[in-house]
Amino acid sequence: IQQLLVTAREPVEIESFRSDVRRLRDEIARVIVGHEEIVEGHWPYNILEFAPAIGTDPAYLIPDDDAWDLETALYFGPHNLRRSTDALKNWILDEQQFLETLPHRNERAQRKYDVVNRWVQRNV
Repeated sequence: IQQLLVTAREPVEIESFRSDVRRLRDEIARVIVGHEEIVEGHWPYNILEFAPAIGTDPAYLIPDDDAWDLETALYFGPHNLRRSTDALKNWILDEQQFLETLPHRNERAQRKYDVVNRWVQRNV
């Protein structure tokens, strides 16, 4: 937890921070309750509501239809992926387009590009 708090005081990439927050959720035994949504702004904002709990968050159970995987859920949120709204589709397609324009993708950007492309192949 302390590492995340120290990182939060320094400039940090938003996607990396979101992913770190979701991973931290597992470490402190909290789950996302039913409210998770994408709010449109300058770019999409993923709003999460956390509540104390014990055990594994059922939201992160991978669906049988192979529509998405855990890594995709960590980037875009399991409830958002289940609802599969137009806002989510637009967000992911915008991410794909942005990542494709990068002249060179570092390891983190390449990993996200792979996640985005997997989702697009399975769902579009």
